[in-house]
Amino acid sequence: MNEPTQITSVDAQDRGFKGNVDRVEVEQSVLRLHGWAINARGEPVVDLAVVLDGCELPLWELRRCVRDDVPKVLPYASPFCGFDLLVSLIVLPKSAGLLNVIARESRAGVGKILSAGPGAKINWEHVWRVRGAVPRWRLGRVDESVGKNNSAPLPIPVSVAPDARRVSAVNFVAVYGMPSNGKTWLCQTLSTLDEILWLHSDAIFYGNIAPNLDDKTEFWTYQSRPEGHFDIKKYVDSASYNQELFIRYLKEEIRRALQDQQDVQLVLLDGYVFKHHARIFADLGLPPERTLALGVSSEKGRYFAGEFDVTGCRYDEVLEHIRQIFRTKCLETTVPKSRYQNLDALGLREQGDNLASSDSDTPSKYAASRLDNIVHAEDRFADIGCNAGFFCFRVAEKTSGWVNGVDMVRSWLEVASHINNSIFRFRNVVFFEADAIDFLMEKTDSYEVVHCSSTYHYFRERQVDFLKAVRGALSRHGTLVLEVELADTGTNPEVIKRSRGVDASPCAFPNRAMFLEQIRGLFQVGAEFDSVFQRGSFYERKYFHLRPEPIL
Repeated sequence: MNEPTQITSVDAQDRGFKGNVDRVEVEQSVLRLHGWAINARGEPVVDLAVVLDGCELPLWELRRCVRDDVPKVLPYASPFCGFDLLVSLIVLPKSAGLLNVIARESRAGVGKILSAGPGAKINWEHVWRVRGAVPRWRLGRVDESVGKNNSAPLPIPVSVAPDARRVSAVNFVAVYGMPSNGKTWLCQTLSTLDEILWLHSDAIFYGNIAPNLDDKTEFWTYQSRPEGHFDIKKYVDSASYNQELFIRYLKEEIRRALQDQQDVQLVLLDGYVFKHHARIFADLGLPPERTLALGVSSEKGRYFAGEFDVTGCRYDEVLEHIRQIFRTKCLETTVPKSRYQNLDALGLREQGDNLASSDSDTPSKYAASRLDNIVHAEDRFADIGCNAGFFCFRVAEKTSGWVNGVDMVRSWLEVASHINNSIFRFRNVVFFEADAIDFLMEKTDSYEVVHCSSTYHYFRERQVDFLKAVRGALSRHGTLVLEVELADTGTNPEVIKRSRGVDASPCAFPNRAMFLEQIRGLFQVGAEFDSVFQRGSFYERKYFHLRPEPIL
């Protein structure tokens, strides 16, 4: 029988990290590594990794926990430095040797191996026995090839290139307080509860500001580490603090982070500097409805986040409190900006009584579209000319497939995105500022349903180009749900061009004969319904369900 393999014991003091892996346990379908880790400032280490024979393993879960024993030995250490690292047994190869836990400040940063306690030993034969007894459904859906060839690295997820046309009105929370008051631990814990981006200001001060200061001694201390420690609090409270410089670096960090993590709906800004949150939010150009400040403090060994005592936990309550504030702000400020679409039917009226009147009877138009009859549980959907997102939100209730709203007016898209980020929080809804034809031409076979209302006349001379682009974007059995304002000019095919007060140039209104000519060879009419009359319309509107013509 093979002897149990002990985790390599390497002290991490040379980079300011301290920590220990106390014990390793096998529980059901996971390997659990329990321990603690702090950086040179006594704060919980930002990032932890499990590395087996030189290959980093994907974490099933990272749990944070309180370790009251650590501050008794290291008084400057935060009690929130404990961790439980869970690794799914399925990712472990059939033979294994050296297992390490790495402490590091970021995924891209250089890390150091934590030391190991007497209980940090692994009997691999026991691991294989447990792994073999675990039902496949417990191990989750993974690639069957993982672990079969232990000489090959584990598969790395393929990242999707960011789309610069994507519009997301993200909410921001400034978490501020005195150093070592638990704000970093709070942010780190909240960021594990949902798709939340956590940005720590320390990286900006240490990496960008401190190295470029003219005076290299005024804000440096040498008590906790030989190479010196930059005192952020002292700098921020001094006359040398350069807000403009900090904002410049912060903007770039936010831009880069949101580009890398485009599904984020909430950003936590962590640092003592955010005591200046009002000035910082103003300099970032963020409207009040998308910002919140949360003060963190400690008293007699207890930690508080705003009104919440989070010494034990209650982090889910803090997150719900944050969400409720942004929901209220959105209802009071953002929703009334939707002056075209009527959002009453989305169930917002009972939560806020400040909804503005609208130019379109959107709920009746949605009913006229019969989308509920054709959108199925996993269908992919696009709304062309989405405005404030009404149709996207209604469809997202029916399908788990992606739901894309496309428009050329960014202010409407920001309203739609903020409503989603603050109220609905649909993960499959994404809004794009783009020319509809260009967007659709890039989306070959991407949608089961494409919807377009109150928009077709704006394509003017490009109406057939739009139809062709939709034809390519639809799946084989897809449907174009198209609202058309049909000119009532007889049986000869023609397009009437007319302007309304809001139009920069005349719009194009085909009569029925011309519309049937436009769709010839591209679509067949599957169904036709009356749409609702809309203020400012010249003619009656019809909804068509169009099915792609077979490609010969």
